Amino acid sequence: MKFKVSGVTSYKSASMIDGMVEYIGIPVSGSQGRGVPVGTARDIASTVSKSKPVLAVHRSTIPWLVETARRLDFSIVEYRVPVPSITTAILAEMLEPYGIRIVPTIVWSRGWRPEPPCSYSKALTRLAHNIEYITLESLEAGPIPIDQIPGESCDPVFGVKGSLSPDYICSVASKGVRVVDLEEEVDEAGGKSVAKLQRILEEARKCGA
Repeated sequence: MKFKVSGVTSYKSASMIDGMVEYIGIPVSGSQGRGVPVGTARDIASTVSKSKPVLAVHRSTIPWLVETARRLDFSIVEYRVPVPSITTAILAEMLEPYGIRIVPTIVWSRGWRPEPPCSYSKALTRLAHNIEYITLESLEAGPIPIDQIPGESCDPVFGVKGSLSPDYICSVASKGVRVVDLEEEVDEAGGKSVAKLQRILEEARKCGA
């Protein structure tokens, strides 16, 4: 099981959790997005040496995303917009010449959008070769129901995103999920926020994930 922390927007926060998790998500503001300016995202990523920095893009045009990821020298891009598998495959193909891997998103809201995880992942397996993992994210008040999490038979690596408890993490790990994206705010003062993150990671790792 690998872990990611989303929404890291300062140098100090990034340095405090560098090495605690495998991925650090840095949201960047795009043509229609939210996050830190492009230059700030690059500078935050440069402070990360043990974890992998991930450029998280909420809203943008595909050409803007490709050019920004290439120019900032990120090796992984998380595209937070749930688009059909064929669109994701086109984006992946555009990123591949630069050695950039992609983390696409599927969302749950009383049903999956844009496609169910298994059919989406099988299409991408045929069409793209630079998928880091596929994020499953709930738009509901709580996490994705356990019975809606795809099993290992779907093949590609899935990640689950949200403010998740250790018990939930252990449950999705038993279904074959291999990445947990924690939406835990890490403030610059550290202290309680970092201690809380450490507790979640310690408990989650005890379950044998």
